[in-house]
Amino acid sequence: MTITSVGYAGTITDSNWRRMATAAVGSLYGVDDFTSFRVTAGPGDRALAIADGGAFGLGVRDESDTPIVLNGDPVASGSRWDLVVLRRDWNAKETTPLIIAGSPTKALPDRYTGWGTMNDQPLALVRFAAGQSTAQEIVDLRCIPADAGVVAFDPLTLSYLDRVGTQVRIGDTLWTRTVNATGSPLWVSTDLTDTGWVNVPLGPKWVAVSGYPLRVRRIGPVAYLRGAVKAGSGAGYESLGTVPTLFRPTATAPLGATVTQSKAYGEMFVTTTGLIYISDEYRSGSNPVNNVVMVHGTWPVG
Repeated sequence: MTITSVGYAGTITDSNWRRMATAAVGSLYGVDDFTSFRVTAGPGDRALAIADGGAFGLGVRDESDTPIVLNGDPVASGSRWDLVVLRRDWNAKETTPLIIAGSPTKALPDRYTGWGTMNDQPLALVRFAAGQSTAQEIVDLRCIPADAGVVAFDPLTLSYLDRVGTQVRIGDTLWTRTVNATGSPLWVSTDLTDTGWVNVPLGPKWVAVSGYPLRVRRIGPVAYLRGAVKAGSGAGYESLGTVPTLFRPTATAPLGATVTQSKAYGEMFVTTTGLIYISDEYRSGSNPVNNVVMVHGTWPVG
């Protein structure tokens, strides 16, 4: 195993460099890419493999040229969540990967967070279980800084990337560390979901209309529905289609009135189970075969 580190001491003081580098990068910690210092289950008793690659923290850059293997301690009973870190020691001027023993609670245990003395960069939270020789779960805690923020892989990352002004993207959610009216820090989330247009399964006896497929799209916390359906023999207004789970409202949502090809009209709804229907109470006219119904609407999701 070889880890080459630069940035501990040089032409400027450690204290100045740590603050300059952190401000310039915009992140306390980071890894170079998705593969760098990734923790996976390794060969051997409670073994963990830490991939090679590059990482940095508080002005120190570390490069590992080969995978590193660590072994967790036995668990007497139940489960224990241990934290895998890169420990930077400014007195020894070296960086060491190690495992910090945790507790049965799925949370980061105490670690070194000092500037210029000892500091632990979280890499993963790992669950070991009594009687099991392999890790049962691995939560990726790394982050990849970029020009405008940080990409991470699990919400537990927010427990240590907690400086005010921090922006972390996890999946389709952007988390921003801000302050409330009294100055207390808090996380605010923004839903960045964009599914693109997705086909909606049609109800019994309803068929698609060429050029106007029934589709739904989610952009952030809002769903958009559009298209048309045509009645086959026996088709009923009580089930025009079923919106997939990701797009469903938390309460029955009115979609507005629709006018059919036969000049009938009615109020359309979508339920929490995704059912699209025109209520009998708000409908006029019949539903002959080949009758075309325009379907449209917007509603909040989640």
